[in-house]
Amino acid sequence: MKKLSSISLAGALATGLVIAGSAGLTTAANAGTADAAAKAPYRVTLKVSESAAIAGETKLALTGKVRPKPEKGSPVSLQIQYEGKDRWKTVRTVGVKKDGSFAFSDKPGTSQERSYRVVKGKDAGGAKGISRERAVEVQAWKWLDSFTTSAGADVLDIYEIPVNGETYRRNLVLDRTKDSGFEEWTFGRKCTVFESTLGLSDRTETGGQGGIVVTSDGVVKYARTFNLGESELRTIDVTDVYRMRLDFGQVTTTPDTEPTAAAARVLCD
Repeated sequence: MKKLSSISLAGALATGLVIAGSAGLTTAANAGTADAAAKAPYRVTLKVSESAAIAGETKLALTGKVRPKPEKGSPVSLQIQYEGKDRWKTVRTVGVKKDGSFAFSDKPGTSQERSYRVVKGKDAGGAKGISRERAVEVQAWKWLDSFTTSAGADVLDIYEIPVNGETYRRNLVLDRTKDSGFEEWTFGRKCTVFESTLGLSDRTETGGQGGIVVTSDGVVKYARTFNLGESELRTIDVTDVYRMRLDFGQVTTTPDTEPTAAAARVLCD
């Protein structure tokens, strides 16, 4: 009986050691798993409201979430990389909300192409996480009189001139001593929109008439003859246009006038 009791006791002790050992291994494994999870990178999502923008006009909304949820107020940073540049520039930092979400806004000031990303730095909740990059194409308005003229004759750049009761800046005007004139510009398929208020200057004598024609790569896109006191704001698609031309002409049987492309500008890369 004593021998059996000794064996039973030894077995019980051995079993206890095995159980204790298993529990220790399980605890260690759980701790290792927790440590691994703590070191895993944060997962950061990012959405941008627009894939194309106009410099100085379009306000972009950039939103996303961080998972697993960090503490409320934990910082995330918005970064921009401009086309042709290698480095990312941090432009703004905000704290995440209670649900791990964040929101930024940005209004591009130039026509430089750019990509955005959001970075969540390392902390007790996880390792550094970086969102996917989101590219945005940006265009900017440029005054037509700032372009180098490819060809032209008898058209003047006049900074201020009245047309139909309104004073405009950055204007292209036919020399009133000439019957006709033109200018051409090479856009090289890098512009998308031409915009101008077209009409006659208010310096025209009563009864004067004149016309304006807009041509893109040899195709007439607009043509009209104006009387004094008439004008219209026109927006003309010049996507993929290599060269645009403006023709100005006076109706020679009427008093001298100044056909005018007022505040003429184009939207370009």
